Amino acid sequence: MKRKITIYVIAGSIILVGFLIWNTRSTTVPKLDIPKTGIQINITHLEIKIPSQKMKKLRQIETVPIYKYVLPDRNQLATLAKSLGCNISPASYGETQSVKSTNEKGETLYFTYEPANGCWNWLNQTLQENATGENLPSDQTCQELATKKLKTLGIYQGQSYTLHIEPETGINEQGEVMTVAKTLFFYPEIDGQTIEGVSRMIVSLGNNGEIYEISKYCKDFVKAGDREVINVDIALEKAKCGDASFTLDESVEHARLTDAALTYWEDSSDIHTQSYLQPVWVFQGEIPAGSAENAQFEGIVPALK
Repeated sequence: MKRKITIYVIAGSIILVGFLIWNTRSTTVPKLDIPKTGIQINITHLEIKIPSQKMKKLRQIETVPIYKYVLPDRNQLATLAKSLGCNISPASYGETQSVKSTNEKGETLYFTYEPANGCWNWLNQTLQENATGENLPSDQTCQELATKKLKTLGIYQGQSYTLHIEPETGINEQGEVMTVAKTLFFYPEIDGQTIEGVSRMIVSLGNNGEIYEISKYCKDFVKAGDREVINVDIALEKAKCGDASFTLDESVEHARLTDAALTYWEDSSDIHTQSYLQPVWVFQGEIPAGSAENAQFEGIVPALK
């Protein structure tokens, strides 16, 4: 009896291993196409000043998780829109839908969403136009109000976010520039690193801390296994040869890279065009004072082998 059980377990293990190998090979990850500036960037001399301890740690990275995008249920999206005062019908793939509504207060509302990637925007145009900065809460209170709303809508994923707050300005009757609203940008993180690209949620608050706009410009995703990545030194060589996406708008003679990290890139493509959230090497750089208008820049290199 023991012998039969052992044979069965081994056979089962072989089948499982074979399935995993087949499943990994059958998963095709599309090439990551990161937009580049419209001009040819030339850096005559790119100096590497990344701390040695940081490089030592990064050289140990051989594999990382990748994530597969998933579309939200269209009926759930319609329910979400209804909770924001807008009635939409679940649209089919590829049909961007925008509706205009009026709530019980007579305020004009808009809800726009893209079924191909699950991104959407809600706007209370009346509150936006009437924002004067009256009783505008502190940054801390705005963060609490925005986070609570995102959780109520079920789109605050419980992961970490990098938060950036920007004041929205206007001109009062005396011609003075003043803060009339605040916009909060929530940038999703994975393993402590902010996802690069378009990935963000945005909440704007006006008078008395009333929320007048919410945008979800980040796709939902699930883990889809681990993949090998190119070594950080190889990525550096690509950057030095110009085979990277630089956030520069002009050519410079000298620049230096001061930091590096492995994170992820999300673009605005629909999930049938780009179906995975993929890893990228991101290099932080700086340009000597006086060489260019923007002293800080990034160089981004796709990381999958």
